[in-house]
Formats: sequence, C-alpha cells, structure tokens
Amino acid sequence: MIRRPSGRGVSLLATSTLLALMLLVPAGTSAATPGLVQFSYPAPATVAEGELAAVVFGVTNSGKSTVSQLFLDDVFYDGGTFLKAYPSQGSCTADGTSCTFGQLKPKKSASVILVITPTSAAVSVTGTFNTTGLGSGSDDASHGDQWDVAASVSVSSDTQDVGGRFIDLDGNLLVQNSQELSDTNPHSTRVVAPQTLIGVSVEDGTVVVQCGEEGYPACPSGTLFGETSIIHVAQGGAFPDGFQVVIGFDRSEIVGANANSLTIYHTYGDGESEVIDTKCSFAKGSSTPKSLPCLTVENIGGGDLQATIWTTHNGVMRGLG
Repeated sequence: MIRRPSGRGVSLLATSTLLALMLLVPAGTSAATPGLVQFSYPAPATVAEGELAAVVFGVTNSGKSTVSQLFLDDVFYDGGTFLKAYPSQGSCTADGTSCTFGQLKPKKSASVILVITPTSAAVSVTGTFNTTGLGSGSDDASHGDQWDVAASVSVSSDTQDVGGRFIDLDGNLLVQNSQELSDTNPHSTRVVAPQTLIGVSVEDGTVVVQCGEEGYPACPSGTLFGETSIIHVAQGGAFPDGFQVVIGFDRSEIVGANANSLTIYHTYGDGESEVIDTKCSFAKGSSTPKSLPCLTVENIGGGDLQATIWTTHNGVMRGLG
C-alpha cells in the first residue's frame, strides 16, 4: 500500500518483555530438520543514523520431540559491531558470535536479540543454527541438523523524515523524526514505544493512500491531505493496551481542517482501515485513554496542528479534513 560453543559461559538475562517479543514471529520463516522452523528479522528494518540496530534469530520446535541441545554459531556482523545479546534462554558469548540455548521442548521457541552499533549504511548479520554444537567449519558428519539465518538493517541519514531504533533497556521509549515544522518540513511523526526490546521506526511519506482502488479500502468522506505517517512497531504487532503516535501538521499542508475538526485516516493490517475521530478521555489519575483508538488535537502556534493519537495498530496515518 505504501513505498515502501567453546567459551559459551557468558549469560545475558532477558526481561519479561522479551518473552512477549518472541511471540511476534513474522511470516517468511523456513523449516530445517523436521519439526524445527527458523525465523529471523530486523528490529526494526530501518534505523536512523547514530541509533542502535538489532536482529532477531530464533527457532520454533513445531514437532513432537524435544531437542536436547540447540546452538547458534558462526555469527558474523557486516556493517556494524556487536554490542549485546538478549537470549530468551541459555547464554551467548561476550563477542556475540555464538549462543547456547539448551533444551527446546515441543511447541516452544528459543531466540536471541543481537544488538548492533551500525558503522555503515547497511548492517547484515548471518549465523548458523545447529543441534550438534559444531560450527559450519567443523567436521560434522551428520545431516540436516544445521541451517543458516540472516537479517539486515538499513541505516538512514534522512533525519528529517525518518526515525528508527531498537528500544533497549535504557528507558528511552521515544522514536521520532525531525519535529521542526516548516514549509520544507511540513510533517512530523513520533511514537512512544509500548515496551522495551522491540524495534520501532517512523517515516513521513509522500505516497498517497490508495483508498478506493481495487484491493484497498473505500475512501473516507472528507479531504485527505498532507504527507503520510508510516509507523512500524515490533514487526507489525498489535498492542491491546495501545501506544501513542504524535503527528505534526505544518499550516502549509493542512486542507479543510482545524483543531476541532481534524481526524486521522488509518490503514493497517491486510486492507483494514478506520477513521480516528473519537476524542480521548481519561479516568482520573490514568495516563491511558478509556477507549481506543482516539485522538486529541491542539493548535501549536502559527496555524500548525498537532494530533496525539492512541492506537493498537501499526500502519499508515494521514490527515483528514
């Protein structure tokens, strides 16, 4: 719709939020030995220059037998340097080149978040899962018990329109592009991440939402205006408790809307859409709205508007007047 193990003794404990992340396994996984399915993805796919990147490598045991030992070996970092690892179980080496997950029972998953400091415009990470503890360069006479994984992250220098990073445990949940509105930067987007240990990115786009065309939702009544806000939180995961998106509109892009009438057209998932026009209301002492989705809109001076939106979904948002 838019453009868009020797020495395995170093234990790095993941927090409970990591367990939630491991449920967000994207499409595109592939099978190795019977019953074992690997998954790998960037978190997020694009980060802003100077921000942390991360990839997730994992295995789901969809079979009926317990895997006695699971390993990740020969991890190689191209375009970035390893910073830290968050395994869901077991431990990883201090240099991030291998991990030992231990036993993997049926219907369970084991995975690791590998956090990277980018040193170029693209980061690529590769590795090999196996059940023997032997890297790909070892003399392994068995067959079908090792398979390769890979994931890559783009690093954008376009800080005006792009923001993105891995949300580490430092307490900083804010991801944003340039918030300085002007005729040359008429749109801004920021997200308050709903949890740590996930990837979040935002981007201001110029591609018009293709509502009304075949395969797309019907267009809403009113006038769609301005740039689009493209939001990726945890590989498209839905968050029932919601998260906050803040969109700034410079007066130069506003058509037919003011602080009282501005609403948001939101497309997400597989062709789903909604008009967010309910004003947020809060119970006394609560920072979370009573119902979602909702928004509040305010004048921020000079004819510019700012919409604070609470939503449970990723997707694309555009002003509606």
